[in-house]
Amino acid sequence: MSTTNIPMEIIKAIIYIIALDDLQLSQGSGGIGHHKWEDWMWTQEDSEYVTSIRNILEPLLEPYTNKKTITTAQRAQVKQAVKSMREYASYDVNGHRLLLKIAALGDNNDWNVAKFVLVHH
Repeated sequence: MSTTNIPMEIIKAIIYIIALDDLQLSQGSGGIGHHKWEDWMWTQEDSEYVTSIRNILEPLLEPYTNKKTITTAQRAQVKQAVKSMREYASYDVNGHRLLLKIAALGDNNDWNVAKFVLVHH
C-alpha cells in the first residue's frame, strides 16, 4: 500500500481527489494564468493526471454512494482509479510525492485541503 493522505474509504477518497483537483487548478501566487500546482512545483503532467483521475471518479460518485445504481465494472473502475492515484501521489520511492510537495510549498488552506495537520509548539 502506498503512503498518502488519500482516505482509505472510497467515497471519502473520491471527495478528497475532487477537492484536491479543484485546489490545484485554482489561481496560484503568480496571478491570472498561474495555478496552485505550479506553486507546489508539480509538473503539468502531474496536474493533468490528477484531473484525469477526477474525471473518471466524479461521474461515479453518486452511483457509488447509491449502491443500487452502480455496476460491478464501474465499482472496479472506481477502486482502480483511487488505487492508481494513491500510487502516483505516494511518498514512496516510485511515487511523485505530490502531497509532500503541498506540505513543503503550500499555505494553510492548501494543507487543510490536503489534510495536513499543523502542529503548533
